[in-house]
Amino acid sequence: MIWGLSLLLLVMGCIAFAKGMTTGFWGPRFQDLRERHVEVLTFLDHHYPNPFIDPRATRPGLVASVYLPYAFPMMVPLFGGGQLAVGQWTVLLLSVAALLVMARYGHRQLRFAGAPFAWLGAVAPLALNGVPQTLADLQFSLICTGLLLVQAELIERRHPHAAGLCWAVAMIKPQIAIPFALLFIARRQLGGLISGSAWLLGLSVFTLTWTGIPLEAVLGRLLSGRQFNFTAGLLPLLDLGFGTTARLNPTTLQWGLIGLAALVMAVLGTRLYNLGSRIDLVNLTGVCSVIGVLAFYHRSYDHVMMFPLLIALMRLSLGALPPTRLWFTLLAVANALVLWRPNNVLSHWPLAPIQSLLWMTAGVVLTMRLVQADHAPVRELPSMS
Repeated sequence: MIWGLSLLLLVMGCIAFAKGMTTGFWGPRFQDLRERHVEVLTFLDHHYPNPFIDPRATRPGLVASVYLPYAFPMMVPLFGGGQLAVGQWTVLLLSVAALLVMARYGHRQLRFAGAPFAWLGAVAPLALNGVPQTLADLQFSLICTGLLLVQAELIERRHPHAAGLCWAVAMIKPQIAIPFALLFIARRQLGGLISGSAWLLGLSVFTLTWTGIPLEAVLGRLLSGRQFNFTAGLLPLLDLGFGTTARLNPTTLQWGLIGLAALVMAVLGTRLYNLGSRIDLVNLTGVCSVIGVLAFYHRSYDHVMMFPLLIALMRLSLGALPPTRLWFTLLAVANALVLWRPNNVLSHWPLAPIQSLLWMTAGVVLTMRLVQADHAPVRELPSMS
């Protein structure tokens, strides 16, 4: 049965992958990458890619970029200095590399349960319903997810500075990467967090120097009441309100959720630091994914970031002893259905609140297993490495 499921997911994933790859290079989409290309060209002109911050930024097609200052130097190599075709190939190839990293991760985490489950873990990322959208739009979501899994393995192998570099690059999408700072805290490898933050600070200083824009101009826009107005309808946690929050200011809501996430990370980080090496990094990566998806704005292609959660839940259900195995399995299956559901299936159903509730429940379950000494019975599971 598991072999059959793996084959079905592989076939579904290959079809969706081919469609996404074809659309991403020859199709009419990848509007997101076109916008990044204009931002890079504007940056190479020594202008900050946001006309609200730098009035000199007037290139046709330029929108008010919401990327943070350090992101623009990161994007220049992706385009080979400013060529859109180079950017297309680079993002596609890096996305494929990220899928291979995710497949390896899934295989390694589930192989303790036998070959069928190991291969289920390997094909799991290809079947994620966010993959074809990410490839079609040439988004960075897959790349960031792959980098964060490499970060986790490097931390487990005690290479904090290399892990810090991976985390810093993944911070090109901070709404995915910020919570993964907890991995450094959990393993008491603060040097990696410091070195990664130093990379981001250095790149930010370079951007401000290169463009001649003062820091207060960037901060003024970032802290304005309009910075996150585009996030209306893109905050998964608010789906649990069933529309009751629709009239509230999106920027106010996003800053409120950022503050809540910071508080949760501070409390959880303190507890994790005290526990040290006893922390299961596989479960923690799942928790980080939940914090990221619920506390920040996301479009549907970002949901590939939930792959660490899916693997953590599958691993937990396979390792659970009979008293709790059924409940862990149901939670894993429910999350798998949400993440593997083809985009054209039940697309008109109001599934967003159910999806957010499932992720919140999974996050709570994994967090309880992280911080409680007397948790539900589960046989000893292998470490990440």
